[in-house]
Amino acid sequence: MASYHEFDALQDAIGFDPTAFLLSVSKKKLFEYDADFNSVPADVMARLDFVVKLIGYLHGAYDDQGAIDWFFRKRAQLDNKAPIQILGCMDNWNPQDELPQKVLRL
Repeated sequence: MASYHEFDALQDAIGFDPTAFLLSVSKKKLFEYDADFNSVPADVMARLDFVVKLIGYLHGAYDDQGAIDWFFRKRAQLDNKAPIQILGCMDNWNPQDELPQKVLRL
């Protein structure tokens, strides 16, 4: 599972608002989780773990900035949407759902 360090690094890398958007939580909740990482519910932790793993895979092919830019680049395979648009627009998405798996296969 993702650690607080990875959670904090994600926020630093892509920003607070995009992190909240990707994890399908409000900014208020993200602040709460930042203050008390142990309060992160299992479903949000699963999404966080998925995003952290995805960034880990990207670091095999991209530098830090390239891995972050990847989330914002539109893809033909996603109907000309960026991965952040796909993941962030799904309320309470599950990493095993079809669309997150489609993002992972990119």
